[in-house]
Amino acid sequence: MEVIAAAVGRPCHHASVNGADDPGTIGAGPPAGGAATECVEPPAGLPGERPGLLVRRRWAFATAAAMLVAGMAYLLFFDEVVRHRPTWAVGGDLWGIVLATEAIVRGTFGGVYSGGTYVLATPGMELVLAPVVKLVEVWNLTANVGPSALPRPTAALLIAPVEVLAGASVVFASDALAERLDVARRHRPWLCLAVGSVAWAAAAIWGHAEECLSVALALYGLIAVLDGRWTAAGWLFGFGIAIQPLVGLLVPLLAGAAPNGRRLGCVVRSGLLPAVLVLLTFIGDRADTVRSLIEQPTPPALNHATPWASLSPVVGHGVAVIDGMRRSIDIVAGGPGRSIYAALAVLLGVVVWRRPQPPLRLVWLAAVVLAGRCFFEPVMTPYYLAPPLFLCLVLAARQ
Repeated sequence: MEVIAAAVGRPCHHASVNGADDPGTIGAGPPAGGAATECVEPPAGLPGERPGLLVRRRWAFATAAAMLVAGMAYLLFFDEVVRHRPTWAVGGDLWGIVLATEAIVRGTFGGVYSGGTYVLATPGMELVLAPVVKLVEVWNLTANVGPSALPRPTAALLIAPVEVLAGASVVFASDALAERLDVARRHRPWLCLAVGSVAWAAAAIWGHAEECLSVALALYGLIAVLDGRWTAAGWLFGFGIAIQPLVGLLVPLLAGAAPNGRRLGCVVRSGLLPAVLVLLTFIGDRADTVRSLIEQPTPPALNHATPWASLSPVVGHGVAVIDGMRRSIDIVAGGPGRSIYAALAVLLGVVVWRRPQPPLRLVWLAAVVLAGRCFFEPVMTPYYLAPPLFLCLVLAARQ
């Protein structure tokens, strides 16, 4: 992930991160009466030379390795040792994502949201997993897609570690943002461990590495914003939205912080790739694309219903096995409730536009925007807590 960010421009720290105590603000231009700040890199070989990438991210690499080992141990042994079942513990929603990825591998984008995939995000994660799923087909590995329910699907041996490593991307991004915010070096190993623990649960237990990978790209986008690299910021946010549209809530902050003349370009870049992917799925299957991305059906009986569920329209019914019995359940629309925190994101974007914010406060606002999901969702799932937690952990490490 660090390589992706470096490919679009070298970081240059233009503004301090001391919050309200520092007059520097994002998007406010150079100080009055002075020239724009220039980035001065220390010459190689001097005592102040910046350490290499492997040294600066050593704790992130160590955490990623630990996540991989723990992920494979969970897959192979958790069910046998804890649940006393002769099965492998595969991430809860992983097979639906694999089924949607198979549609892309076949070249039918319209199948991403049909056929019981239960995918409610933009199909960027499916594109990331497409080469892996293709290998599953080439090597004739077994997978629990369709009516099959194999106790030990061999495809999990290939897909599960890829999911965990994709989840580990946010550890590198969090460490990079912490470095940009001048977090003390002694705090960063613990930050990597904390972020890795949250990311591991989202990827290994729930099978939703896209929650981590999308936030990782958004965090690199935030670093680009803090460094005034607006072209890179727009593309990085666009890649993140293509994987999980939740990070699109940060685009109003990006637009508000961008200087005049760069604002439209940032917004266009952040929306271009997601728009193309959604258009491809819409052409293939209009009804299911609208249902998945606009209505966003979710079953309160299977997850954690909130008071907003009683206000959400019922968009269908289904059958689920609850406590060993088949029961009819209602399915409500999550989209209308999510429009509330989308409006909050736009409001905060206007605030940033009208009153440019110091870098640290801008990161706090980004955490508030992502946390809105936890307050206005009609149905909560534990991994929904992960995206705002990543930012909050970075900010907490700076205290």
